[in-house]
Amino acid sequence: MEYGARAVAEMASAQRPHEVTVTEVGMLLCAAFVGDWERARMHGERARAAARALDDAGMASFACGFLAWVCGESGDIERGLAFGNEAIACGPTIYFAGWAGAFTAAVGCRGAQPEAALLTLADTTTTLRASGHVSGYALIALLLVEARLAAGELVVAKAEAQALKSLADGMPYPYVAHGARVVEAEVARRSGDEHTARALFEQAHAGYVAMGARDRAERVRARLSAAV
Repeated sequence: MEYGARAVAEMASAQRPHEVTVTEVGMLLCAAFVGDWERARMHGERARAAARALDDAGMASFACGFLAWVCGESGDIERGLAFGNEAIACGPTIYFAGWAGAFTAAVGCRGAQPEAALLTLADTTTTLRASGHVSGYALIALLLVEARLAAGELVVAKAEAQALKSLADGMPYPYVAHGARVVEAEVARRSGDEHTARALFEQAHAGYVAMGARDRAERVRARLSAAV
C-alpha cells in the first residue's frame, strides 16, 4: 500500500492522471484482498472521481465495477448494485460493459436470487479465458463458483472450484485459490463429508492468515466453529 501511495503521488506530480486512476484501482484490490473494505472503497472513490474528471468513461466504468464488487464483498448490497448499474451505464465498449456486468451479477448473487446472475458470470469467464486474460478470468471464475454454491449447484461448483484451485495455486493467485478451497469445503459439508470440509477450511484459513486477509480468515474460522 505504501508503494501504491508513492506511485499515485509521483504520477500526479508528473501530470499523468490516467495512470493515477489505474493505480488507485490497484490499491483498491490490495486493500480488498486483505479485507480492509473502508480503504478499498476510498481508493475506488478516488479512481472514480479521477476518471470522471478526465471524462474517461471506460475507467469510470472500471472503477465503479470494482466498487460494486467491494461493496458486495463487505455486505453492502444496495450500494454495490448502485455502483454496478452506474458501471454498466457508462461502459463505452463491450469490454468495459462485460466487466461491469460481471461485478454487478456477483453482487446480485449475494441477494435473494443468485440464479439470475449465473449466465452473466459464466459468459464473462468464457470470454476472459478465451482472451488469455488469466488473472481476470481467475477472479471472475471465483465469483462464478461462489454463485453456483449459493444457487445450490453443488456438483458443478465442486468441479469448477477444484479446477480453479489448481490454476490459482500454479499462478500463484492465493486469494482465488483459498476462495476456491472454501467453496469446495462448503460443498463437502453440504454433502455430509465433514472430514474433508474441515481439512479444506483449515487450509483456507491458514492461507488467508498467511496473506493477511483478516476478514476472509475470520469468515472461515466461523465456518470451522459452526455446528453441523
